[in-house]
Amino acid sequence: MGSTLVADHTRWRRDAIDRSRQERKDIYIACLTTFRQAHEAMRAVATGDQREPQGAAAVDARVREAFRASGCNEARESAVICVPPELVSAIQVAYLSLRTIRDVLASGSPLDSAPYQDARREHRRATRSAQAQMRIDLGSSRRARSGRRPRSVPRTPRRAARIAVLDPEGRVFLLCYDNEEVGVHWAMPGGGLEPGESPREGALREMREETGWDDLTPGPLLCTWEHDFTRAGVPVRQHEHIYVARGPHREPNSRSAAARAEEGILAWRWRSLQELAASGDAVWPPQLARLLIELESPGPSA
Repeated sequence: MGSTLVADHTRWRRDAIDRSRQERKDIYIACLTTFRQAHEAMRAVATGDQREPQGAAAVDARVREAFRASGCNEARESAVICVPPELVSAIQVAYLSLRTIRDVLASGSPLDSAPYQDARREHRRATRSAQAQMRIDLGSSRRARSGRRPRSVPRTPRRAARIAVLDPEGRVFLLCYDNEEVGVHWAMPGGGLEPGESPREGALREMREETGWDDLTPGPLLCTWEHDFTRAGVPVRQHEHIYVARGPHREPNSRSAAARAEEGILAWRWRSLQELAASGDAVWPPQLARLLIELESPGPSA
């Protein structure tokens, strides 16, 4: 009797995992298909407008109507409600890159223009990143069902440092990175140390390269942490020092845009600690919001 109940429970759990996986797979397919159809519809409008030139207002209206009618916004909303938290950012970034294409084509830029080609490349990269995250999610479901663990790989040690920059309102400056192993995630400016470089020196250099800010000084050490990812095709285990600095609320310097693109940085944002803690976004380190909230909270009075 007892063994029958255990077998029934195991079968029920396996079936539930299979159903959940299939539901997510259907959502992923619908979302990516809708994004592709929206892009194709806007391209068709732009191509037609090149054959039969119209006023700027008419072009803008037709491109935006093609975007709206595709249902891509509804597909995105359905996906972000149902998918695991680590996939929300990837889908959002893919959707935002599609909106950039919409805005470029609505402005009248032809398909062979630099703005459209840049937007198209960015959307392709964002979509591929989302696809990779989706495959990881669906693959992890198969491992959970079979009970097998992913095979470990040798990793190269790497030392790195980052700076959590807080503005006068207590918001933290974050960059949205796209990594070939772990996908889209948010992290502070920073990166690997050069030979002979201290963590503070490396953090300051990396921040200058990625933001163009050269007037900040790393303050107290917030934490250290270690994590695995792949860099330039090499699996690494990175040990990071994270410092805190305070500065004005501002945008990154435009001269650092090339460095950000080279590092796979998709976007940047000032984020409140409360919003970050509640977002469910993939963040390096995962406990960043909690650590900064504790840092900003007044201590007990004497």
